[in-house]
Amino acid sequence: MITLPELKQVFDNLDEGIVFIDQDRRVVAINEAASRMLGQDLDTTLNKLCHSLFQGTDCAKNCENNDHCVLMVETKQERKFQDLVVRRPDGALVNLRMWAIVLPSKGSSQHCAVVLRGTNW
Repeated sequence: MITLPELKQVFDNLDEGIVFIDQDRRVVAINEAASRMLGQDLDTTLNKLCHSLFQGTDCAKNCENNDHCVLMVETKQERKFQDLVVRRPDGALVNLRMWAIVLPSKGSSQHCAVVLRGTNW
């Protein structure tokens, strides 16, 4: 059986950036690859609203203009790819491809996993 520390080691050693977002649009987990791609400090990203990580993107604008995550309102599971140009806190622009995966959970809440990779994915 895999232990939690072993899972964390796999999570943090993936080449793809992974961000988990809860139903309140807050970051509940982020791996090291996503932290590097977005130019964000790993510890300070937790509990931030997700749109603060994706400054300047349509996804962030949609999120700021709504009271819910527009990626999580879909009832059927489908691949939701978006090519993004993200402005990092240091001002650099980064081209990424984002794949949002809605993760239904018990009860009425949903979570979202955001997978990030360079645009050559």
